[in-house]
Amino acid sequence: MKAFQKLNEETFYWLGVLFADGNGSQWNRIVLKSKDREFIQRFADYVGQDVVVGYGARSIVYRVDFSDKELRSRLSELGWTKQLKKDRILPKILYTDHNNVKHFMRGYFDGDGSIHKDHRKPNGWRLEISTHEPYTKGMYKLIKDACMNANIRVYDRKTSQRLMVYNFEGVQEVLRWLYADASVCPHPKIKADSVKSLIEGIL
Repeated sequence: MKAFQKLNEETFYWLGVLFADGNGSQWNRIVLKSKDREFIQRFADYVGQDVVVGYGARSIVYRVDFSDKELRSRLSELGWTKQLKKDRILPKILYTDHNNVKHFMRGYFDGDGSIHKDHRKPNGWRLEISTHEPYTKGMYKLIKDACMNANIRVYDRKTSQRLMVYNFEGVQEVLRWLYADASVCPHPKIKADSVKSLIEGIL
């Protein structure tokens, strides 16, 4: 069975990753890059491709880069269109397949999310997700519907927008929603020890 054929956790997770970090605007190419070798290897295994090692200005970059007309067509059906990221809208299937929304959002968060300590507060943490105007409101609603205790703000940036969960109870709830019962990449792709300790305590 080729990748992305079944509507399951694995499909929705990697669809979210591609939506956040993938490049698929040229011909039938599918490109995903990361400094995390293990992460890229998992994607490579899923799509049946090899990892290419490249060298950036300051670090090694791992890449899966291939062309597949049939798979690219399937990804377009699922909502990962050939538009640039800033022009896409959320996949329509997310509004009907409620069981898999969290897997898509986990993939997106692993690609374009972060957690920060707010030192101005005794127990202050912020969870942030980089978005773009065409799908910010939709993503806000998906999170809020699943995590009612999350206080969420939208911030405009020069070329993008950002969703921020700024209350600790909300950060806890969102992380549990995304990761508590995950089997595909069940740990956030975050390196900082303080954040790892926070997440281990929550999950």
